[in-house]
Amino acid sequence: MGLQLLKNLALACLTIYLTAVGMAGIFLGAVHKDQSILFELAGQQTDAATLDHIRKSYRLEGSFWEQWGHYASDVLPFAMTEGRPALKTPDFRESLHRKVPVTALLMKALPNTLILAFAASGLAMFLGLLLGVFSARHAGKFWEKGLLALAASGMALPSFF
Repeated sequence: MGLQLLKNLALACLTIYLTAVGMAGIFLGAVHKDQSILFELAGQQTDAATLDHIRKSYRLEGSFWEQWGHYASDVLPFAMTEGRPALKTPDFRESLHRKVPVTALLMKALPNTLILAFAASGLAMFLGLLLGVFSARHAGKFWEKGLLALAASGMALPSFF
């Protein structure tokens, strides 16, 4: 059981990493194609020095793949030092709109997210067990078929509903 838990945790971390790097790739691709985002970040100061500062601070110079590679290495939780891997704190950089570190925003939202996730999981388990026992006691009847249809439609709906 402990090994399976470790595998699941590693898979979850890999999924989060690939999602973050993929979203960064989408953003960097948009910036690389549309330089007007630089003007939005600069606000009223659109002189060449300000735009160069923004390009350097967000590492927007170079090709798309160079930009993506910089970001992918920043968010990894390890780095190669002296030929060996070593743990490091991932750097999600700074929020473009709020001008604060993204890690601080994530840590601020984490407690409420965990509360909501555990509450939703607990409610789902309670209702699932309750309705499962009800369906088993009324096997083959109208109520059991109705709950089965409700469960199947719930699984078929997209998760954002």
